[in-house]
Amino acid sequence: MDRRRFLLTSLAGALAGPRAAEAQQAGQNFIIDYRYAEGRFDRLADLAAELVRLKVDVIVAGATPVAVAAQNATGTIPIVMFGVGDPVGLGLIASLARPGGNVTGLAFSVGLDTFGKGLELLKEALPKVRRVAVLSNPANPAHAGATSNVKVVA
Repeated sequence: MDRRRFLLTSLAGALAGPRAAEAQQAGQNFIIDYRYAEGRFDRLADLAAELVRLKVDVIVAGATPVAVAAQNATGTIPIVMFGVGDPVGLGLIASLARPGGNVTGLAFSVGLDTFGKGLELLKEALPKVRRVAVLSNPANPAHAGATSNVKVVA
């Protein structure tokens, strides 16, 4: 490592130290209430209803079934989703550009057409493939549409 790089690295570390200590002294200004379904999707509705009864300010919903359960539990508490498949098709939001309602966040899929397109690309890359297996979770609301789209393309 040359001397200039060492000095820059040392200087950056020295400047970052006081800032990190400053940030830690800010104190607690919110409470996070966690609820876990422990792999049992049938518990999601009850857990979402419990959060609504607690009058939380926002619900963070990771994964499609969690976002659907949260939306079914409340139309007023803001819901921030992430890792959700086809939120428009499921009725969670009106559109990706203007979600409307109380649900917003990130989706991992812009639509179910991507699943069928994946099968088309597989057939182009491996034209001799005759049997393809699809592993799905029927408890996930987005999976029914995805497997349906794959069947249409097949």
